[in-house]
Amino acid sequence: MHTLPLISESAMVLYGFATILQATCFFYKKWTLPIEVGVGCAWIGNLLHLLALYFLIEGSGEGQNLSLPNMFTLVAWIQTLFLLISLIQLPVLGLILFILPISAFSLWLAVHFPQPTLLYTQEPGIEIGHILLSVAAFGLLGIAAFQAFLIATQEFLLRKTPLGTLTALLPPLEIMERTLFLFIVMGFIILSLVLGSGFLFLHTGFWYTSSFKLIMSLASWLFFGVLLLGRYRYGWRGKTLVRWTFFGFIWMVSAYLGKYAFLE
Repeated sequence: MHTLPLISESAMVLYGFATILQATCFFYKKWTLPIEVGVGCAWIGNLLHLLALYFLIEGSGEGQNLSLPNMFTLVAWIQTLFLLISLIQLPVLGLILFILPISAFSLWLAVHFPQPTLLYTQEPGIEIGHILLSVAAFGLLGIAAFQAFLIATQEFLLRKTPLGTLTALLPPLEIMERTLFLFIVMGFIILSLVLGSGFLFLHTGFWYTSSFKLIMSLASWLFFGVLLLGRYRYGWRGKTLVRWTFFGFIWMVSAYLGKYAFLE
């Protein structure tokens, strides 16, 4: 376990450097160091983050330690991974300023403040698959929530200072909203799979630890379903799109945090 602090601190340093580089590129146009350098550092940091996750979750050699700090940094890792993949095609550089610092913080929290295991499983089959799908859904819809925050900020600044620095650097609102919609669609599909697999546990011993999250996740699924319907049928955008994204994600956060409170 002596290698875990070194791996985690290296990942945090790389995340921090990539964040600072992106912020510098955003606010200082004369900066000449290409953003690809920061993205490359973020990729290396993400790989080190994955290695640290292995030690955190599988370190005991007897099962998977799925305590709250470990799950938090697992979600942060998959959010960072989705973000880096999205950068290949989508204009989401602004999200680096939010997601990478959270990933670094989550890793620091898991390494320096370990908690007793609340969920402990030795079943490598459908149970682990369900957990990984849940993490993926949470990660994608979490990115959607950050994107919604950027849209809300951009709309506010456009009304106050139409020619401000941030509004000039971010993509047009229409592109920002399309990107948000894409994240929500992908997250909604995975969340549907999560709910489908979750119902399988209602007739097993695992239902005790899954039923609360299943109910709350179903409420979140309904929120996002209504949002997608409103976008498709009525062209929802702007404040309505942002508001429903936040509501859906709040229900999802309640599902995950409430599950651990329920177990305690």
